[in-house]
Amino acid sequence: MIPLLLQLPSALAQEDIRPLKPAMEVHDPVAIGPWLVAALALMALAYGAWRWWRRPELSPEERLRRGLASAARAFDEGRTGDGVDEALDAIRGFLHDTTDIPARYLTDDELLGRLQGRLPDALHQQIEATLTAWDRLRFAGADLDEAAVPAWIDPLVEALAAPDEDPADAHTNAQPRAAS
Repeated sequence: MIPLLLQLPSALAQEDIRPLKPAMEVHDPVAIGPWLVAALALMALAYGAWRWWRRPELSPEERLRRGLASAARAFDEGRTGDGVDEALDAIRGFLHDTTDIPARYLTDDELLGRLQGRLPDALHQQIEATLTAWDRLRFAGADLDEAAVPAWIDPLVEALAAPDEDPADAHTNAQPRAAS
């Protein structure tokens, strides 16, 4: 076998060497740390907003219980006026959300008149006595020896609960109940 060497003149060989390029301008390095921290903070903020937006809505009874717990703390701390206000707000909110009574916008007398046929007489009298005592405390400066969350809350919730109520018959104030 005889090696065959071919020598061909190439046009590429002449253009193989090119002139040097000018030196590149080197910029200061970009600090990636602050950008990374900002991106992580933005992601954490977006996640927190998403979790807050998707939180389950409290049922009217849960809002009532939370409001009464806050009122009980105020009573225990000796802030009787604040406790009465918080308890009244919670009770009126519960009545407003679960019945067709616009309880947030009525006076005590109007509210008691609208509750008259819906509750047992004994419970109605207890509510009336408590609201009267609280009004004396709030508006006349009367001193209540034992201001506390009333014991008639559970009977009130039970009296107003209607588990077999048809959703089509729901009133305008009713809020949808949270799934258990």
